Amino acid sequence: MDTLKNTAPADSETLGLKTIIVGYVRKWRVFAVAAFISLILAVLYLVLVPSTYEVMARIQLQEDEGTSASFGLGEAAGLMRSFGLGGGGGGSVSIDDERVILASNELLREVIKKLDMQVAYMKPNAILYKMYEDVPLSLTFNEETSANIPNKMTFKAAIDEAGRAKVSVKIREGKNYSFEYDALPAVIRLPQGDFTLDYNKEYPEKVTSYKMKMIVNPLSWIAEELEKQLLIEDISKSSNIIQISFQDYEKQRGTDLLNTLVSVYNKQYEEVKLHKSNKSILFVEERINNMLKDLYDTEQALEEFKQKNKVTDPEHDLQFNVAQMQELQTKIIDAETQSYIIDLMDDFVKDPANKYSVVPMLLSTQAGETGGGSISLYNQKLMERTQLLKSSRGESPLVLLVNEQADQLHEGVVQSVANAKGAFRQTLADLKDKEKRLFGKMGQVPTLEKEYVNFKRQQEINQGVYLLLLQKKEEIAMTIGEMQEHARIVDKAFIKQKRVAPRTLYAGLGMIVFTLLIPVIWLFCKEQTLALLEEYRKSA
Repeated sequence: MDTLKNTAPADSETLGLKTIIVGYVRKWRVFAVAAFISLILAVLYLVLVPSTYEVMARIQLQEDEGTSASFGLGEAAGLMRSFGLGGGGGGSVSIDDERVILASNELLREVIKKLDMQVAYMKPNAILYKMYEDVPLSLTFNEETSANIPNKMTFKAAIDEAGRAKVSVKIREGKNYSFEYDALPAVIRLPQGDFTLDYNKEYPEKVTSYKMKMIVNPLSWIAEELEKQLLIEDISKSSNIIQISFQDYEKQRGTDLLNTLVSVYNKQYEEVKLHKSNKSILFVEERINNMLKDLYDTEQALEEFKQKNKVTDPEHDLQFNVAQMQELQTKIIDAETQSYIIDLMDDFVKDPANKYSVVPMLLSTQAGETGGGSISLYNQKLMERTQLLKSSRGESPLVLLVNEQADQLHEGVVQSVANAKGAFRQTLADLKDKEKRLFGKMGQVPTLEKEYVNFKRQQEINQGVYLLLLQKKEEIAMTIGEMQEHARIVDKAFIKQKRVAPRTLYAGLGMIVFTLLIPVIWLFCKEQTLALLEEYRKSA
């Protein structure tokens, strides 16, 4: 660095740009050495780093259309909608929620189990290369053993020419074990459970004189790492299409991973929908059985009335008076039916056992109505709660927040049902008051006729509700049969043409930066060190 010091001006704190450049040019050998080293590093990077490609898949999230509203309650539909009791079965899809579900630890654990990725088979004579296909050995264990794995476990197997195997097991923050076996398969018995080491039956030939390292981690750890490697993003805010990408040097592993991820996601969504539909069917069947009993009791009472009063066909005797009241009776029957449905709804939402139960579609879909009511919002919030519980604990702040929101929506549902119940009762009271006045005008209508009409009215009410429940049960069953995949595959997992690593451009940029920056830093540090030593000698 004498040249640099000789060409520097008196003030050492300021150096001219030309002087600095000339000084560094005269040290061209340092830059040449740096260039040679950077070339070696670039070549090692291009040779040692495996060719890594990006695998991508695209899916379209389809909205749940639900069951059609077909109660046929006429004027009651508008009134119930005014109280927030209407609701279509469909609802918009929350892309953010679905992205969280796709990357949830539970879903990824299921994917890992299906692809047998809990065991990482390290490629011999390679650095951190995890094999996927053409693996000579296999290490297997059951689900109970998998659940007992507390930490990273490293298995090292060495097989000699005679087929004898030596296995060493190292457990992080645990004990180490060594085993010897005369032949494979070998059962490795550990406190965590039994591990079976055997030849891979899909491998074309039996290996001898072979060494392999296998790493086993807890499922949740692997899922956590996998979540970091997955890139899940929406195409745009107005689109229901999600793009999933993953980088891997094993092409088949990448495609299998994304395809299995979509398959497991669809399966779990289908299980949730089936559970919801089955609960709705159970609810409807319970009401059908109750209605059958009520209908039988009413018909039996009517039969006893006819036998007691020796009436065979009272319709002919009552024809004149009934004709005048036909329109009013029709309205009363409709109002009675509506009131009965509201009572069913009121009993269901007030039952503490149903606090976090999805309100069945029987109670949230009415003829002529669309979604947006309090029941529809409440059901959507419970679905969100169910999905959160899959990836979060019950005492987590997010779950507690959703519980609080669900409780508030539940109060709104109870209030809406109560308001509708009061409105229907008022309507029914007004109709019966009109009926009473009409009967008063008739004057000479015998008590027998009135009693008979009451029996017939109750019978028609029970028959109407029974038919509605049968129709709803059939609709739910048809919905189950026509259930579609929530995630429609737009593009199956495919491998992009351009590799992501190693990149020649990165190697070239690295060479330039290393060649120019490292020598400058080295020369500067050397100069400052010599200056400090010189200053030290002067002061000694």
